[in-house]
Amino acid sequence: MNRFISATLALGLGHGSAAHAHDTASRSAAAHRCKSTDPIVDALTTALAVSRKYQDIAVAEAEGYVPVSPCESSPDGTMGIHYAHPDKLSAPPDVANPPILVYLPTPEGQKLVAIEYFQPVIQDGEPYMGSESEPPRSDSLPARPPELFEDQPFDGPMAGHNPEMPWHYDQHVWLYEHNPGGLFAMWNPAIECPAQSTQEGPP
Repeated sequence: MNRFISATLALGLGHGSAAHAHDTASRSAAAHRCKSTDPIVDALTTALAVSRKYQDIAVAEAEGYVPVSPCESSPDGTMGIHYAHPDKLSAPPDVANPPILVYLPTPEGQKLVAIEYFQPVIQDGEPYMGSESEPPRSDSLPARPPELFEDQPFDGPMAGHNPEMPWHYDQHVWLYEHNPGGLFAMWNPAIECPAQSTQEGPP
């Protein structure tokens, strides 16, 4: 069986919808007890363990996450509202410190659906702020995209999605909402933003 499929099933992330978030604590603990030798299982277990508390958005806000987008959607699906932590955004990617949390507005409040990792493109010692028609120099790009989850490289490089965002690589991980496009897909075609909070475009 494909290793990624095995890892997904091992953590119970391949079925159902956001309801599976209620089981993440026991699954994470079980994975730790099993002492998996598969790096992707270990990385996903860590991501679950460190992000579970952010299902309560008040915890995220108290720790310094702030909203940086409306609820994002595109013809390919929906992301949600991005909450970013400035200090974590400027640090090297780390499974244990997701810099962006993605929430979906619901009648019951903001629901955590995904976490996102981010790495800016650095050119001449600074995050590169060029437009989409002005890509960074090839010598500013890594030999291969960043990778926190084995064999699952970040998406990118891509231009910033607003004037304050640099060229970057990013990776969404849909730990708290089933995504038929895949655990690491950019967009989720199975969810929708409320009409009043929707903005067409990238994250």
